[in-house]
Amino acid sequence: MNKTDIIKMYFDEGKKIQEIAIMIGSTKQNIYKCIKSDSRYLKEAARRREEKSLKIFKKSEQIIKLYYENHKKVFEIAKEVKLSNSAITYVIKNDKRYKFEKERRKRESLKRNRELSKKIKAEKRSNSKDDIIMSNLKLLQIQNAISMSRTRKISNVGIVDINLSHYKFNSKKQKLEFDKSCGDRPFDLPKNIGIHSFKIYEGKTYEKNKV
Repeated sequence: MNKTDIIKMYFDEGKKIQEIAIMIGSTKQNIYKCIKSDSRYLKEAARRREEKSLKIFKKSEQIIKLYYENHKKVFEIAKEVKLSNSAITYVIKNDKRYKFEKERRKRESLKRNRELSKKIKAEKRSNSKDDIIMSNLKLLQIQNAISMSRTRKISNVGIVDINLSHYKFNSKKQKLEFDKSCGDRPFDLPKNIGIHSFKIYEGKTYEKNKV
């Protein structure tokens, strides 16, 4: 886009420097240099300033109300009244309540930040406790799994005692021998075991206590 088009957009179409810069993909400084070279620039710039001041003046009452009574933020007001943030700041700074309102907002902001900080810390503590509980539960689960899957050693006497019906007594050898009629012997069952390995427990009888 050439210089003529830029000048036309600014002086004839009333576009702002920033708008033109965005449209043609250039910088505001380059646009400014271009339009400043035109003899109409000073007059047009003065007209635009006056127009802007009048627009701000007309909306100043609304701006003051939105800021001091409705407690809205600068960017919120700018969006609502369709003015720049700098224009809104200019209006509210000229009000005698500005310093007090600024301090009030600062105190409120600090209070909100403290409450938010407390909330975040409380959530972190809660999450930390939950993590510890979950970690302990996982550890207990692992320990239980290991305990359940761990092979427990049983003596030959113990395993024969459990499977006594699969053995028959050989009186000559004084041994218990696996009964082949029961089928193939599992590898964990001994072929035989001496009868002396078993402890004999005498039976006990209990009588009622005499009074």
